[in-house]
Order: sequence, then C-alpha cells, then structure tokens
Amino acid sequence: MSSDDFVRFLKLNGEFCLDLLRLCSCELNDQTSQLATLGTLRARQRLEQLLLRMTSSKAQLGMRLKLPLKLEEVAQMIAVRPEHLSRVLRQIEEEGIIQRKKGWIIVLDPQRLFHSNRSQ
Repeated sequence: MSSDDFVRFLKLNGEFCLDLLRLCSCELNDQTSQLATLGTLRARQRLEQLLLRMTSSKAQLGMRLKLPLKLEEVAQMIAVRPEHLSRVLRQIEEEGIIQRKKGWIIVLDPQRLFHSNRSQ
C-alpha cells in the first residue's frame, strides 16, 4: 500500500485511525518506560527484567528460552558491553537461577528471578 493510499484510508476510516493512534501511544509509553529503566536499574536488574518479559511470573521450573537475539544484541538492549553481559549471566547461573546450554537459557528457578528483580 502506498503512503498516499494509507493516508486516504486513514481519512476515510476514523475508527481505524483512533485504533492506530492508541497503538502508537502505547508504543511510545512502553519506549519511554524502557528508556527510564535504563537510567535507574543496574545491569542485572535490566537483564532479569528482560528475561521476565520473555517468560512470565508464572514461568515453570526448567522453562527453556531461546533468545531470538545474539548476546551482543541483548547487551545493546540493556545498555551494557557484551563482556559485562557475560559476567552477569554467569553470576545468575552460579546462583542456580538459570542454566545456559547450547544457545538456550533454562530458567531453573523463575521465582528467584522474579523476586530478585523486585527486591533490588
């Protein structure tokens, strides 16, 4: 669809236009919240928050996560260097909260991940 056709469609369909505006507002709110998080949380908390978003607070023991991104991209998402991300992952792994195996992150103790993020 061309941009002219899209603008014409928006002008003719007010309900769709409002839905699109709501969607954009929610996305802007989420992006603003994530930006504020970068400045207020430590790297570990940002990583835990990312893992929590990928699972849920109701995650099961041994839940396997396949990160859709390379570690370098995850590091960029949480605003750290890849080396620091590796250290943080190793720390969480040594605490028995996660296990890394062949590109997977296995959440061994989702409740500790959840509570660790809340208490710090």
